[in-house]
Amino acid sequence: MQGYQDRRTWLVLALVLALAAVVRVLSFRGYTTYDAAEYARLAHMMVSGDFRIGMLWFYPVFSVRVGLFAPVALAFQAIGVNEVALTAYPFLLSMAGVVVAYVAAKAMFGARAGLVAACLVALLPIDVRHASQLLPDLPAAFWMNAGVLLVYAGSRQGVVSRKVTLGALAGLALVASWLCKETVLYLIPFVGLYMLWLAYKDRRNLALLLAATVVALFLVGLEGWIYHRYAGDYLFRFHALHRNSEGARLAIPAFTLAGMAHYLVHRITVVLRETLLNAYFAFTPAVALVACAYAIFRRSRRFLLPGLWFGWLLLVFSFGSGSLRAYLPLNLVTTRFQFPMLLPSILLVSGLVSSLLASREPNEPERSRGRRLICGLLVSVCLACASLVMVAWGISSGMGRRCRAEREFARVLKPTDPLYTDPHTAIALEFFWGFPATDSTHDFRGMSLSQPPPGAYVLLNRDELNMLVRNATYVPPEFRDSVPPAWQRLEDRDNATLYRVPPLVPR
Repeated sequence: MQGYQDRRTWLVLALVLALAAVVRVLSFRGYTTYDAAEYARLAHMMVSGDFRIGMLWFYPVFSVRVGLFAPVALAFQAIGVNEVALTAYPFLLSMAGVVVAYVAAKAMFGARAGLVAACLVALLPIDVRHASQLLPDLPAAFWMNAGVLLVYAGSRQGVVSRKVTLGALAGLALVASWLCKETVLYLIPFVGLYMLWLAYKDRRNLALLLAATVVALFLVGLEGWIYHRYAGDYLFRFHALHRNSEGARLAIPAFTLAGMAHYLVHRITVVLRETLLNAYFAFTPAVALVACAYAIFRRSRRFLLPGLWFGWLLLVFSFGSGSLRAYLPLNLVTTRFQFPMLLPSILLVSGLVSSLLASREPNEPERSRGRRLICGLLVSVCLACASLVMVAWGISSGMGRRCRAEREFARVLKPTDPLYTDPHTAIALEFFWGFPATDSTHDFRGMSLSQPPPGAYVLLNRDELNMLVRNATYVPPEFRDSVPPAWQRLEDRDNATLYRVPPLVPR
């Protein structure tokens, strides 16, 4: 009977993984502009030999996040510059995250909770959206979660050698997260206190603590030595992080009770809107708070680790600072920055649902059991509907086709064609051309009607151009809204149009 149940569980998990793969392929984003474009360029610079240790690129922290773009550089080296190579790393980590959620929830709450957690991660809108996009938040959160769970797994081992092995792997995973993004710094106090508590509870866990600490410190020290060797600064990574936040300040009202109360109310409102009731998170943080209340009411110790893990991150992301020199509140409006909070919230939700759907407990009245089952089903259906609606909306609205115009025009144009366009479109075309050694693309910033030379191409990508004008001091060309009638209109795609300036007719 047990073997049959195990086979059925593995079959359901396989179906969940297949579903996760399907929705991620249908929601494919691929190459996108802004931050992702710069990480793609850094990966290519590694392949071409233009990358230098200690260089600064775009924002100061971008070039030190080698854990994000180094695997992409290897993919570029293996199969060339294309969107498959660009997104293979985050896609594989996203799929692995489904398995990690299953294993973690099963270990804490049982097989039913494991399948619930796997389903939630498979359909979590923000995870689906970022599984095919080169941004640091999903990979950094994956390795961060792996580090915490390896510590948890090590604490459950009875053999010291296994504790050492899992502790070393935990330290390696936390450093891998650090190399993707610096967010792991916010979790280090929690992990440290957790390991100290484990060591206090069982002295054999000192081996776990020492292994994780030694490996992490050695690798961070090795990174510092490398930066000292090539950039002359042991703390180059930390200085880049400081430069990244330099100049950012929050104008908090005077330190009065009224001023602080006003700020706290404002911040709580932001947390409520951008975290707890965020549809891209399928409302899992809000349900996780309900799970914490349920665990306290039932006095269930199984919820202790994910509850403290989630509570710590919720507190840090809500009121923490991104700088030690001035209060710089963390950005909650950019939802992907809160990725580390999602796995512990999903573990809490899966534990809650599993408990509500469990068989009758000893001395439990039939009416009480019925209410509990109804609550469990209601929570499950609401979370599933929220996830499915958001994922379906993302697929139907074509959120993965943001750079469709650039993809199409890269097939029409050649790098040697004289082209005038905005810088974002030019960077995208360069990627789709495979980063050619030379190209004839020019920025048409502030150009007059007569400046594009005869025979040149002009690509007006209105979406990118309008974004540049809104968010920067970019001066659009005169012909943005009034294209000369003599220009030949070649092709339209989405909100972009390709023109050609009439060539000179020889006499």
